[in-house]
Amino acid sequence: MSTKRFEIIKTEMICSWSYNLKKNNDCPICYNNLSASSVPCLQKGTDSSLRMGMCGHTFHSDCIGPWLRNNNRCPICSCNWEDQRVDMFNRNISINDEKEKTS
Repeated sequence: MSTKRFEIIKTEMICSWSYNLKKNNDCPICYNNLSASSVPCLQKGTDSSLRMGMCGHTFHSDCIGPWLRNNNRCPICSCNWEDQRVDMFNRNISINDEKEKTS
């Protein structure tokens, strides 16, 4: 006698991720989440990269770029701007994939 009540035939799951950032999760300039593209990149249909200062504040590269051409300070805390590497592997990753089971 089987105790099986139901059988999963097919599942469809999604993969999502976000950065583990120290100070902010949204770009202070365009207000989009830093895990998504910036507003200018969304309008162009391209992806964004990130720039993080040694102070820990993070921005989309294309949002902070014009500011840094004229100012050498973080627009949030006024610390001298020095780029810090944004570790692309410093992410919260939730991976799900499509699986199909038939019996």
